[in-house]
Formats: sequence, C-alpha cells, structure tokens
Amino acid sequence: HDIGFAIENKADEIDVPINRGLFFEDIEELCIELNAMNSIVKQNPKAKLKVIIEAGELKDFKNVYEASKLAMTCGADFIKTSTGKVSRGADIYSSAVMILAIKKFMDSNPNRTIGFKAAGGIRTSVQAMQYYALMTYFFGEEYITKDTFRIGCSNLKQEIINNI
Repeated sequence: HDIGFAIENKADEIDVPINRGLFFEDIEELCIELNAMNSIVKQNPKAKLKVIIEAGELKDFKNVYEASKLAMTCGADFIKTSTGKVSRGADIYSSAVMILAIKKFMDSNPNRTIGFKAAGGIRTSVQAMQYYALMTYFFGEEYITKDTFRIGCSNLKQEIINNI
C-alpha cells in the first residue's frame, strides 16, 4: 500500500528491505513478495526499485550473493548493502560479493543495468574511495554515474568538513 501511494505521488525511487525472515525460510514466497513490489513500482516506467540486502545480517557471503541475485532476478534496479540502522552496515567484503553478483547478473542479462549503493558505516574518505575503486575495477570509469553507483555517507560529512 505504501509503495502504491508513493508511486501515485510521483516517487521515482522506492527503497525496500529484503524480507530476511522469508530469505531464510521461504525463498519462493520472498520472490512473490519482491515481484509484487516491483510490479507496483513499474507502474511508473521511470521509477527504480532499490532492494536493501542488509548484508551484515545475512550470516555469510554465500547468503549475500544469493540475496543479491534474487533481488535482481525479481526486478531490483539497485541493490543496497544496508539501511544503516543495524549494528553492521556496509563492509568492503560484502560489497565486493554484491558487486560481483551484479557483474554476473548483467553479463547474463545485457539489457538490464543494475546500480549499487554502499550504505551504513562509511565514515572516511578512504573507505568511500575503496567502494569507488571496487566499482571501477568491475565496471570501468564510464559505469560510475548517479544512476549506477552511490555511497550513503552521511557519517562522512564531518570528516570532509574537518579536512577542508
């Protein structure tokens, strides 16, 4: 209902956390849920579905990879590491796994472009540059646009101010 309301009111990006309970208990039901959300989002052809993986709570890299793949298969235009509201947000290792999942997915689905957002726990410009380097390694400089790569860096603001 909230997604429909947002789309009717011209939202162009919808962030939804993956249902981790369903991820561990009923993948088929999770696919149904994600596909349903995607069909509502796609009522606005310009709208993007961003699925938040919450990588820090998925226990291991295999789960991070599988959740990323599932989100993209079910229509995600962007996958995001974390809401930033849990104890363990983005880390470079889980992000590398997610970016590899994007690369493999796009290699198999050349008509789809998937974006990546690292969020939660990014506090230094060095960390931000690590994510940038990871993305350019897998996709090249030309892939780095606001439509394909973002960093949730509200915690980085103070370091930038201090360094200016």
